[in-house]
Amino acid sequence: MPLKHLKKVVVRHVPCNGSRSARALLAQLMAPKARASNPDCVIKNEMRTSGDAYIDVTYKDDTSERILCAELSVQAVLQRIRAQTGEMETLAALKAAGLEGVQMHSDFGAGHGSQSRETGSQSKTLEDF
Repeated sequence: MPLKHLKKVVVRHVPCNGSRSARALLAQLMAPKARASNPDCVIKNEMRTSGDAYIDVTYKDDTSERILCAELSVQAVLQRIRAQTGEMETLAALKAAGLEGVQMHSDFGAGHGSQSRETGSQSKTLEDF
């Protein structure tokens, strides 16, 4: 798993409490190839004596999220992280293309509701191009 867009990941788990996805994610994050993709990313492993396993992820844009691992597979956890980093890459590409500030609307994944997002601080519409 590339760590390119991650600033910090804290994996908190109880070793003998079914936190398999948290431990599997930690193993992937600590792999040499992943570490080489962003040596500045801080990865912490915190073992707890009780409670549910969760992962705190801080992205390079300083947004963060807590992912509860009790009911999730490692693939589901990775998918959530990749969705956020993919959005960051898309916004960076739009900015590089001069489309910063364009209001985008998508019905993709309509099962989760449609989404709108500003791509930056400028106010442009597609008609401006």
